[in-house]
Amino acid sequence: MRIAALLTLLAIATPAQAQLYSCIEDGKKVIRQQPCPATEPRNPEASPPGASSQAAALEMVKRLRLGENMQEIGLQAASRTQTYAIITKTVGPEKGRAVLAEELQRAAPKYQGRWDQNLASAYAPLFTAEELQSITQKQRQSPHFSKFMAKQDEVGAAMRSRSIELLKQYVTEVMTTAFRRVAPAK
Repeated sequence: MRIAALLTLLAIATPAQAQLYSCIEDGKKVIRQQPCPATEPRNPEASPPGASSQAAALEMVKRLRLGENMQEIGLQAASRTQTYAIITKTVGPEKGRAVLAEELQRAAPKYQGRWDQNLASAYAPLFTAEELQSITQKQRQSPHFSKFMAKQDEVGAAMRSRSIELLKQYVTEVMTTAFRRVAPAK
């Protein structure tokens, strides 16, 4: 799969706000940071007070694991570099790919949060918080799923523009470390 096609599935958002819950206690409406007691039915699609599309988008990206292909995209980008050609010439294609995969996995935690934030930032302006929450909870059964699918090209374009530098940083770090692992000491 081409990197451009894979990037359509990715993005990042600003840090998620703390989730707030609107509860009824002693006949009064109160705002809490913890979920309401189980005795109060809650509409699962209703936005908590203060929830934003950005926070809902980040929650969707994380819960549905939409940014998980960062390592795969990194592998595709890295395997097209001259450095990767040198690595495979030095240790062979099988060992070279294994070293690259290990380094991609090792470096991923450093970049995954920003990657997810970028993906959420790509979704947030296109959907309301309620639509994003519905997609997160109901996935294909959400009444907003067709809109979600129809917006993938826009999300992909936004993700590419937001994440190209992040991808370069990720791949550069990975290739530098992989090369040092296999390069003969001088």
